[in-house]
Amino acid sequence: GVTPFQFPIYMVILAVAGRSLRQRSVLIAHNVTPHESSRTDRLLTTWMYRCVRGVLAHSPAEAHRAQQFGATAMHELLPLHFDADPRRRTSPERQKLLAFIGFGRPYKGLDLLIEALARSRSGFRLEVLGEFWSDAEVFRLQAERLGIAEYCEFRAGYGTSHDVTELLDRADALVLPYRSATSSQLPRLAFLRGTP
Repeated sequence: GVTPFQFPIYMVILAVAGRSLRQRSVLIAHNVTPHESSRTDRLLTTWMYRCVRGVLAHSPAEAHRAQQFGATAMHELLPLHFDADPRRRTSPERQKLLAFIGFGRPYKGLDLLIEALARSRSGFRLEVLGEFWSDAEVFRLQAERLGIAEYCEFRAGYGTSHDVTELLDRADALVLPYRSATSSQLPRLAFLRGTP
């Protein structure tokens, strides 16, 4: 998606490219607009899509959204771009561990997962790996307020391929409580590792 932060550099690139190259250019859009988009984001997106020949989206729904912004758009399934070999679990041992991987942003629903864990009284632990859109302390405080801080571990920061696969291999399940989502390679990666 186009955000006000990125827009100036995109415009510089398109200006330097010149009209001829712009008319042959295709933008790749994972998200047509940011998940927490504003009216400004939508205006910039419309303007940007008018400068190029087309938009390649990661899902039919996002291609349709791009078309609503006036773009000539299509979608394509991309191969998994993550270095992880298939793995089959050899031990049925349950660790009582849930994994949440990715950005800690409002649309990802991490707060909902913490709330559900507190309500379930299941004894499951939660390990969160990823970068946070805001301060991870918000989630730590929520877990503490709900009385489950001892069951939650927050590993704030960039997760390498090794970090992600190591956590998936220990977890009983990957949990993705999105409020809204366009696409994610995480379910495919989890299934590849034998993790529900």
